Amino acid sequence: MSVGTAIRKTRQVSQEVLAKKCNVSRELIAAIETNRRRLPQDISPMLARFIDHGNLYSVLQREASGVGPIYLNNIDDHPLACVMKMLEEYREAIDITMEIVPILIRGPGRATEEDLRKLEEWGLECCEAATARENAQSRVFKKFGLSLAELWDQHEQELIEKGYLKKEKTASKAAM
Repeated sequence: MSVGTAIRKTRQVSQEVLAKKCNVSRELIAAIETNRRRLPQDISPMLARFIDHGNLYSVLQREASGVGPIYLNNIDDHPLACVMKMLEEYREAIDITMEIVPILIRGPGRATEEDLRKLEEWGLECCEAATARENAQSRVFKKFGLSLAELWDQHEQELIEKGYLKKEKTASKAAM
């Protein structure tokens, strides 16, 4: 978990503080950071929320599921450059979304091979937009000292209030 180590150090958090926050030993944190142990799934939510950095969220999501937006490490790191790239990717995703509307109206039973290729192209554009959004949001929030965890908590609460989500907050969030 070298990404976690780098983020922990940039946040100026010691292994001892992190271990205490996650209710584990400092030795376990050291073993995870040196890749001698894998990060236990039960402590990754606590660790992620405590560190509260988009890069770590992306790494943990991909580690747990194998899919999801990728935190880019070879881009212009300026928040404005990231937001401009996000806008470009969103425009491309919106444009191709308009192109697939007729395919969606016809439905899956009448989709041609060309329709399926267009849907895959649309899916790729959506992945690119999601990656650009993840990177822009992470960098803007980091630069301005805002919390991604609190933002997602607020969003989840709004979804619950609107009736789109029927679940309560998880115990790991309450612990933080």
